[in-house]
Amino acid sequence: MDAVTDRSTFSVVDFVLSHSVFNGCNRQSLSRLVPHLIEKKLAPGETLYVADAPAGGIFLIVEGTLQITAAEGKEISLGEGLLGDEAIAGLKEYSGSAVAKSNSRVLVIPLTPFQAFLKVNPFLKDKLVQRFAIRNFSKSLPIAAAAETSPATPSQKSSGLPVFGWLLATVFPLCIVYFLQNDPAIPNRQALYLIAVIGCVAIMWMFQLLPDFIPALFAVLIIILLGLAPTETVLSGFASNSFFMALSILGLGTVLTTSGLGYRILLLLLKAGPANTWWNNMCVFLMGLILNPLVPTANGRIAIVSPFVQELLRFHDGKTAKREAGRLTVSALAGAGLFSAVFLSSKSINFIIYGSLPSQEQAQFQWLYWLYAASVCGLVMMVLFQVSFALVFRSSGSSTVLTKQAVRDQITVLGPMDRSEWAAVIGFCVLAISFTTNSLHRIEIPWVALSIFYGLLMFGFIDKEKFRKHIDWSFLVFLAALIGLVASMKHTGVDLWLTSKFDWLNAIMASNFPLFILMLAGAISAVRIVLPINATVVIFAALLLPTAVNIGVNPWLVGFLILFLSESFVLPYQASYYAQYCALTGVGQPAHDRRLVPYHLALAAMKLIAVYASMPFWKYLGLL
Repeated sequence: MDAVTDRSTFSVVDFVLSHSVFNGCNRQSLSRLVPHLIEKKLAPGETLYVADAPAGGIFLIVEGTLQITAAEGKEISLGEGLLGDEAIAGLKEYSGSAVAKSNSRVLVIPLTPFQAFLKVNPFLKDKLVQRFAIRNFSKSLPIAAAAETSPATPSQKSSGLPVFGWLLATVFPLCIVYFLQNDPAIPNRQALYLIAVIGCVAIMWMFQLLPDFIPALFAVLIIILLGLAPTETVLSGFASNSFFMALSILGLGTVLTTSGLGYRILLLLLKAGPANTWWNNMCVFLMGLILNPLVPTANGRIAIVSPFVQELLRFHDGKTAKREAGRLTVSALAGAGLFSAVFLSSKSINFIIYGSLPSQEQAQFQWLYWLYAASVCGLVMMVLFQVSFALVFRSSGSSTVLTKQAVRDQITVLGPMDRSEWAAVIGFCVLAISFTTNSLHRIEIPWVALSIFYGLLMFGFIDKEKFRKHIDWSFLVFLAALIGLVASMKHTGVDLWLTSKFDWLNAIMASNFPLFILMLAGAISAVRIVLPINATVVIFAALLLPTAVNIGVNPWLVGFLILFLSESFVLPYQASYYAQYCALTGVGQPAHDRRLVPYHLALAAMKLIAVYASMPFWKYLGLL
């Protein structure tokens, strides 16, 4: 009978670290491989695998001798090294059989994680293929198959939805021009055509006809070709503080992930709590939440947290990973974005609201008092989120999770921190210190972040390959194009036209504030179908903050409500960091988990509950 030995009598970690097969291999990739290794005992005469069986795993001999019999009858005895490596050479079946000649032990290495390991260590694959060719158990060995092959792309199911989406994207802007051309509220023809362009792009995003950055780039192209706004206005996003801040944070996140520091932090978090899927999700959530006051952009936090999700999904088999992807998606997005309005330093748009406050409120609502005033709303939202998450995403069936011993083994394999990891730590510390001391040095945070990024480039912690592959350039194009689109709206007066449609909110705020909150949430939800978060915040702040001052409602409270409610989204295109998360992880789309859309809608309702529950506290503070 096969048996798994007690690891207290045999250290898989020590054996792997000392084995010649793994000499020179990347420590981080080796750490990822360790949890998948299974020790197996074989009695004399016991078969490990037989010829023509599917090649689903590789075996590393720990002790004993195994007799390998090829299909042609050739026999050889092996007492060390790898066997069953036909899959590495491109074969789908074992070319021979393996039988234990004495009491033996082997480490079973599943094929899928080992292939991922070989991608990081391609030199090892070449060496193993050569060894297999030298043994040449099979005359039909297809050496050419050793070359990297791409898995066949599954054919997409035909659907009429994209066709309808393209048809709507073509007809809808024409309808806008036709029905609104005589609207006296539209300031000029450029504004009319820009509204039509926005309508077309919104349809592309809603039906997910193309990757999100392509419709945004299309809008930039059309605005320039039609002369709807000056070129410098349309392309202003590529020279904006937000663009360079995002670029710098993505670069810092690249060092965090490629150096192994992010993986190390994840392992330390996993080690600190229980070995179950609840703690896995909590680790992802806590990472995003902790980064809120330190990294002043949701996209930067997602760039850091997303690799954690990828690492956790690698710990599961395919079926379990698919089930866990939705849970981890919600945890990552909630940690990175759900509480961004609670911290002043969480997003740059928060500072725009802060700068729009009267001087007296600015003096009052510094970092700590902002957090204090928002604390009850944040705490209520935290409780609602945790309870609803446990109910909606409760585990169904058993899930494969890392044991405590496996986590400790992985940390041991990683070894001490190297130069790249220390560079990432220093970079984040400098960024955090510069942010907290901004009132002293008066240097804008994006340029501090860009300086850190430049230092990482200059000292080689980000090489040309990492710069090209690991920075999400499609997201940066998407972000810059959105910024340019918003600037074009201001230039043509589209923002004023849109603001005029919500004048009724001012009257409701003055007469019935609880009703105002409900109507504000509905108005923001309607605008967020088309506009990104920052543009929505700017428009509603310009409309409502002056009225709040005039009627005696604290403007910070109105600004906070706008920030808090604007973070709601359903589809990826509605939040750039959601789109970025999907691009970085390859998961998280609503199509992957049917629970995502209704849960995001439920989160919007929970935000209203948190707001109403906070009203007595705000009255106590004199904000109402």
